[in-house]
Amino acid sequence: MAEHTPQRAASRLETWRKRYALVSDILTPQRLGLLGAVALLGVLGAFGGWQAVEGVDAPEVPLAKVGEPVDVAPFEITVRRARHFDELRPAFYPTDGYRYLVVSLDVTSHNKTPVAGLDFKPAITVDADRLQTVGDRPEAPRLLRGVDALDARSFQPGLTTSTIVVWQQADSTPVPAEVTVTLSAQTWRQSVMDGGWRWSDPAPVARVTLPVEALEAP
Repeated sequence: MAEHTPQRAASRLETWRKRYALVSDILTPQRLGLLGAVALLGVLGAFGGWQAVEGVDAPEVPLAKVGEPVDVAPFEITVRRARHFDELRPAFYPTDGYRYLVVSLDVTSHNKTPVAGLDFKPAITVDADRLQTVGDRPEAPRLLRGVDALDARSFQPGLTTSTIVVWQQADSTPVPAEVTVTLSAQTWRQSVMDGGWRWSDPAPVARVTLPVEALEAP
């Protein structure tokens, strides 16, 4: 039987290094990580996903009250009111076939640096029928500052910002008597796609059910 000498092992390692060098510009570590993640998702899908693998049901999301501060990393969010209207000039002009559905919040960022409004949007979803869509998914809501109705582009460390989250709903659908808002915390992690760090992986931490009030234009 042939012996596996250190020289032979080193020779094999050098051979594999040369082979990888030929494709290293294509199979970068980031892409290899992405391929591994895709393969893992494929295996999980074949066995019914994470819940089937773990053998447990997803935990029920706890209820929170209107006006109750909720820790939703990297924010603290307090849900205040839900309203609907057709127009509210000069911030909201009428849109054929749609009404506005808005939820007002107080948002405090606990992050040490500003958090972009784009990173806030995954933190809140609303359970409502026939929201305006992009393709087969609900369109991301607009974020406005409550003080002046300007776009909420970022949330500053330690500051509480009155925020309005705006969706559009088909006006052929009856106005809902109430809606349920789901608040989701996120994780600061490095992307396998480009190596950048960002808030990702929203996971529900609380639900708030509140009545939808009519707001008449002045």
